[in-house]
Amino acid sequence: MDNVTTTTDNWQSIITAVEARAAYFIAVSEIDREDPNLSEDQFEAHPLLLEPITLAMTAAQQAIRPTRVPLLLADIEILAIEYWAVAEDEREKRRGIDRLAMAEQGQWESLGFPSPKTLLAALLAHDDDVTVVNGHSLSYEEDLFVTWYTNPYGIDGALCGVPTMEVMQLFLIDMAQGKDYGPVP
Repeated sequence: MDNVTTTTDNWQSIITAVEARAAYFIAVSEIDREDPNLSEDQFEAHPLLLEPITLAMTAAQQAIRPTRVPLLLADIEILAIEYWAVAEDEREKRRGIDRLAMAEQGQWESLGFPSPKTLLAALLAHDDDVTVVNGHSLSYEEDLFVTWYTNPYGIDGALCGVPTMEVMQLFLIDMAQGKDYGPVP
């Protein structure tokens, strides 16, 4: 029963899921009447399935916290797959927005990050344990007045000249949003 969300905030999503299910069965009966001998690939590519698939995707976008495929769509594989794909995208967007808000509010510890002040002090003290954030390591080369990063893929790049609080804060905000510095595979 935990697959079903019944809060009033999710009513639009539930209504859209009902519409997707109804549109699917209407499409199936039309497709079956046109050509009952379609292969599975031909069936799944049929243009009449576009409406129910679009409705399932819309239901995922409307859901407040889509953590599971609704029971209304779970037994219809093509709709469940599309719902889940969009739900994952929506969760990632929301997670990024939540993490950005936390970073902008300075909730570094909640993000598992050092504060900009701690990061700057560690960078200037060459404390390698603190200068790794979200897979990106930082180092400051005093002789060249350059702050370097190494991304999670081992690619090096220059972050800035002499590190400052402002640059450390911007770096941490980028890390909260899941940005990767430099080229990535």
